[in-house]
Amino acid sequence: QYFELLYPLFLPRLREKVPSITHREEILSMLIVLKQDNKRIADLLAIAPRSVLMLRHRFRQKIGMTTELSLENFIEEILGTNNN
Repeated sequence: QYFELLYPLFLPRLREKVPSITHREEILSMLIVLKQDNKRIADLLAIAPRSVLMLRHRFRQKIGMTTELSLENFIEEILGTNNN
């Protein structure tokens, strides 16, 4: 709820760009926005750090992102549109 107060348009725009996004991928995206590293994301989600890597990998595949591009850049692009 606090995240949505800070970034009110982020989740609607993320869902618009990725209609098949899962709740877990939304949480991952929000944690990336909050600049959390993989270890912290693993701690917050109570999963192994390796599972975070797999979650990121599957999310990149879902959005058709090549490995050279970073998920952070995709997220920042959505965030950038929030400021308009």
